[in-house]
Amino acid sequence: VQYVNEHKKDGDVIYLYYSSQTVFKYYAERYGFNNNANYIIGVSSRSNWTKYIDDLNQLRGHKRVWIIFAHIYRPGEADEEKFFSHYLDSVGARLDYFKSEGTSAYLYDLDMIVNER
Repeated sequence: VQYVNEHKKDGDVIYLYYSSQTVFKYYAERYGFNNNANYIIGVSSRSNWTKYIDDLNQLRGHKRVWIIFAHIYRPGEADEEKFFSHYLDSVGARLDYFKSEGTSAYLYDLDMIVNER
């Protein structure tokens, strides 16, 4: 949360992986986000991962989108963070990445021009 706060710009969109919302809300005020921080809470769809794609598609058209992960679901060989980042890498450009123990943040350009590959 601190890294995102230090590197975000006005107009950036913040998307919270569904299980990261509690961590984000806990640290948000401590690291400079006010209670009205503009963010989107992602859907939880462990049984149907295609719903994640539908949810992520709402972010298309934005030049700067932060995706924040914590408490990532990793059943067996699967990994939701890898699924998200693989999809986002295919429809946009990764601009930045930060990883700390148990959390990570990605910055993507998901502008429509980038998506028309």
